[in-house]
Amino acid sequence: MVDGYTWPAGLIKDWGWEKVTKCVIQPGVYNGANVLVMNKKKWDEIPADLQKLLIEAEDEAARYAKQRALDLIKNEKEALQKMGVQYVELPPGDAKKLTDAAYSALWDVILEKSPANGPKLKEMVSK
Repeated sequence: MVDGYTWPAGLIKDWGWEKVTKCVIQPGVYNGANVLVMNKKKWDEIPADLQKLLIEAEDEAARYAKQRALDLIKNEKEALQKMGVQYVELPPGDAKKLTDAAYSALWDVILEKSPANGPKLKEMVSK
């Protein structure tokens, strides 16, 4: 028996989870991100105008993906609420505890799986 699960907002119906979901706790945690990873030496070999083009294209793709996700989440929320799924908004203090715990657990996994690069990644994205 499962009392609860964590799943990306906007994909509950895609996987059939609406059949067993009675409520959704807000705020959600974790967000997808468009990431472009490239070897620094190879990046430096690309002409500046093409570097700029890649940066602009990635920025546009990230903005598109974010808006698409927001629209998908909104549409799914409306559909799920019509099906009787309740959305519960946590008070700010509890919401912070939830998000802090989620991100702390994720960093624990990253640091365990990559003790050499995990701390560097955490430092880079924490700036």
